[in-house]
Amino acid sequence: MLPTLLTISALLTSPAPLSAGVARWEKVYEAAASDGHVAAVWAVDRDDWFVAGKWGVTHVTKAARESRGTRSTVAGLFGENAKSVFALGYDQLVLHFDGRTWTEEHNVPTQKRRPRDYDDLVHSAFYVPGDPRGTLMAFGPHAVLERGVDGTWRTPPESERERLSSLAEHGPADNPAGCRGESWFWLGKDLAWFVCQDRRSFIFARGQVSPKGRIPRSCSTQTRAAYADGEIYLSCSERGVWRTDGQTWRRLPRLDGDAPAFAVSVADKCVFVTARRTVWRRCEP
Repeated sequence: MLPTLLTISALLTSPAPLSAGVARWEKVYEAAASDGHVAAVWAVDRDDWFVAGKWGVTHVTKAARESRGTRSTVAGLFGENAKSVFALGYDQLVLHFDGRTWTEEHNVPTQKRRPRDYDDLVHSAFYVPGDPRGTLMAFGPHAVLERGVDGTWRTPPESERERLSSLAEHGPADNPAGCRGESWFWLGKDLAWFVCQDRRSFIFARGQVSPKGRIPRSCSTQTRAAYADGEIYLSCSERGVWRTDGQTWRRLPRLDGDAPAFAVSVADKCVFVTARRTVWRRCEP
């Protein structure tokens, strides 16, 4: 069955109004049991955001709530602005939202997938640093795709694929002294955040590296990161969500039920976090 565009309401919860002067977590989305866990969230502002998973991708605004069904599971979202959002997933799925409609730019369905087979998965994207063409890459554990100026995607030659895969997973080679990179997260164009083996962390911005303090010892599993106003927001699975205040790390209040945090996005003084089948939002006044 081909993907469809439909308005949904049964899978979304109506958020409670914000209490003046109080920042708290509120449930703003819950997927149906058949749709499994929510895989990704990306926010434009507090009332305009995207959520994705097995069912496809859903766009939530004050005016409408619409879902784009997909043949393949969506595993990640990469947003540039309100008129350019990419949904990425299995079978090398790439969808692009231009502010009005979704276009399937790439999809190579696999006839039969083995359990835990990630060869055809793309879940994140980044612009190649220093590339004058502004080349956008989508990547996963093994797959790497390059977007052309016409919106089509191709797999680079093997030698180039290996270089780009290393760049996607580990960033440029020039790490600070004594730093063996453990985790690297691309956060935007020429923007990333990474962690060393000794828990030191740094922001990479336009080729410059700046320290962001040591991550908490308890945050041994980092799942996703986000950036806003010079600060990093980090989801640490069962250890919740943390953010920097300069080079100091502070933990945000726990989610209801102490659910494990997976994906995180920040916009308009609001933090969005996915936990199992739910999206939570916490906004500063």
